[in-house]
Amino acid sequence: MDFKINYLYRANGIGEFKPFRNGSVLHSGDHYKLIFEPSINGYVYIFQIDSAHKIVRLFPTDNFFQASAENRNPVVKGQRYFVPAPHKSFKLDRQVGEETIYLVITPTPDAKLEALYKRMQARSNVDESSPERLRARVEWHNAITKLRAPELELMDDDQGSPPITWHEQGEQFSVLPQYLKNRCEECVYIVNFQHR
Repeated sequence: MDFKINYLYRANGIGEFKPFRNGSVLHSGDHYKLIFEPSINGYVYIFQIDSAHKIVRLFPTDNFFQASAENRNPVVKGQRYFVPAPHKSFKLDRQVGEETIYLVITPTPDAKLEALYKRMQARSNVDESSPERLRARVEWHNAITKLRAPELELMDDDQGSPPITWHEQGEQFSVLPQYLKNRCEECVYIVNFQHR
């Protein structure tokens, strides 16, 4: 077994959290979060291109309101990380379309990805359709697509690991961990979902 990760959503913020995968359909108002536990000490980068084509870094979460203070690199083997936090989820807005989540796991910092993201952040006050922003997004996209992209294969835990539990909005939730099969270095794992 390798890197544990759960992609979870809660329809309209009500009821249980359910897994979502490549090709899933989520709706405006749905809440979603990621939970992962690395099998090595290293660096994790999670980015999302939302339905408005904006690139957002979900991990490390330096600038999300109420994000977990533990969501920093380097990550520690065996420690559980909740993105954005155990008590909080992201919420899908009203902008519909395709959304993509990119997961990169490396043993050392990825200086190029970090620099490109900082460059995009430095231009965050510039209009999204400006040549500067478009150039920054193209550079980031070129860097991420140069990484090998094996098919994201998640396996349910069959090793008897205890469920993952957490509290959110005064309720307790629990899921069984899933594992990323065949993790590799210099790879990006991609989940595309439809936001309707």
